[in-house]
Amino acid sequence: MTHLQLSSVTTSSFMPGNSSQINVNKALKSISKVHLVGICGSGMKALAEYLSDCGIEVSGSDQSHTGPLWHTMQQRGWKIHHGHRGEYLPKDVELLVYSPAISDRNPERVSAQELGIAQLSYTELLGKLLEHETGFCISGTHGKSTTTAMLGSILKDSRQNPSLFVGAELCGRNRSGWAGGGEIMVVESCEYRRHFLNYKPKFAAILGIEADHFDCYANVEEATQAYAEFARNVSPEGVLLIAAESEATAKAAAAASAKVVTFSSVASADWWATDVRQTPTGQRFRVFLKGNSSRRSKSIFPVNTTSPMPWQPQHWLITPVAHRCRFESPSLDLRGSSGDSSMLVPIAG
Repeated sequence: MTHLQLSSVTTSSFMPGNSSQINVNKALKSISKVHLVGICGSGMKALAEYLSDCGIEVSGSDQSHTGPLWHTMQQRGWKIHHGHRGEYLPKDVELLVYSPAISDRNPERVSAQELGIAQLSYTELLGKLLEHETGFCISGTHGKSTTTAMLGSILKDSRQNPSLFVGAELCGRNRSGWAGGGEIMVVESCEYRRHFLNYKPKFAAILGIEADHFDCYANVEEATQAYAEFARNVSPEGVLLIAAESEATAKAAAAASAKVVTFSSVASADWWATDVRQTPTGQRFRVFLKGNSSRRSKSIFPVNTTSPMPWQPQHWLITPVAHRCRFESPSLDLRGSSGDSSMLVPIAG
């Protein structure tokens, strides 16, 4: 399990809301018990945490059975099993969810088939959840986990209360996901085997496209075609954010019916970060918004981070740009529960 170290403002202690504060997704209204096959897999832990927050009883199984992750799951009261056996499937569950690594020959999936229990893959279920939420899907060859975690954590600390699904664990929160009380759902969206095509979000980002996952994409052109399909899935009323430097990303974005907004570290983009400086506590850079025929490009705000890690400014840039696209708000309060005034970021019009 990968751990992400974020800034102090995004690592305040996390306490999930009670049932009155959680926005239980309409896709889950009739479900009280879910069994997760491959519960320790990437994204599956986040799903288990989301379901548990919604008051749904969680059980599961996985080949992995050691380390702090397994212990944490047991502490949360989830009934989990080492390995896969048909008898591990509770007979009264309403839904079995399986990770992409689990085949239809898995004993628990076979039992579910015999018992008439509904089955969905991890990404199929997330796709159904997104039908009832305002989705922010973060995709790209590199930087997905980091950017998804940043966006979800900062929006939470700025009191937007989103739900989050990320394929890594956030240091300081000891979580990979949660159910929020708001309408926003932030999802790390992986291109592997075209899994992200199950998602039809209102907002999305493509951080870049490079050759990867050669077991399902022969070359970068095939991957670009998959990203083009992903771009088509973004709502026409929404926004697609793309990295301006990537030719493949621009080619994929041409298929979108949503508004396309570019971001970069160079001035040719709609939004760009520059003047990057290291500080004693992290980084500082300035964000600019491109002008049009009637106005000049202008400096919008400075960003001061308190992350010990030298994240690329483009990762941080997604959050204020996404917030502007979603709320058309003149300001984004990033102080969070820590009250760190250095993370108060004004967004001028």
